[in-house]
Amino acid sequence: DELRPVMAGICIKRKGGKVEYTASDGHRLIRITKADTECTLESSLLIPTETVNILRWITPRTGFVTIDYSEWNNNSDKTPVCHIEIDTVTELWFTPTEGKYPNYNAVILNKCDWKFKVQRMMLSKSLNRMDLFCPTTNTIRLQSYKDKVIMSAEDKDFGLQASETLPVEHETPTFHTSFGIRVRNMQNILSSIKAKEIYIQGSSKVGTPKTITSVSPTEGEEATIIF
Repeated sequence: DELRPVMAGICIKRKGGKVEYTASDGHRLIRITKADTECTLESSLLIPTETVNILRWITPRTGFVTIDYSEWNNNSDKTPVCHIEIDTVTELWFTPTEGKYPNYNAVILNKCDWKFKVQRMMLSKSLNRMDLFCPTTNTIRLQSYKDKVIMSAEDKDFGLQASETLPVEHETPTFHTSFGIRVRNMQNILSSIKAKEIYIQGSSKVGTPKTITSVSPTEGEEATIIF
């Protein structure tokens, strides 16, 4: 969104011995927390989209990345500047986005009303099959029960209808809920997670502005994806 330049990029926040990486398009939000980084001062940095795209191509899968940030540039009129050094070989300078990132912690669930665990690949394959039965809406409905989730898709324009049942493990006493998801959005989320199993959790207040659903891996890095 060109009218919200602050959200067009990645927010890096250092606080309490952790580093949080956050990005959002207004509909989905991802927060990755790294606790293995030494940091004592509280600070935040907004990396614009153009810089993120460059870093995607020049940053290797292994090695070290050093980020230096100053509130002003010595060669200009107090313009913030950021310097990134990759494996002491590649250097990149850019001007971070000015502004304050929205309070994303306000939409992240601290206590979920329902939560279940499901195999990631099994869910992904099921979504691929269900996508054939909702070409117009690209939306399916999930209904959660005690030990299973029923996925249903329907397209009245083409007269298509299908349903599948997946086994799940509930982590909360409340297990009955119903919500809709867009297949392509969920597939993008699943493709960014490497864990074999994932948690899907959220609020049971269906139909209210407070309805939030999030996906997180059961192992590996601490990541929360909200949609």
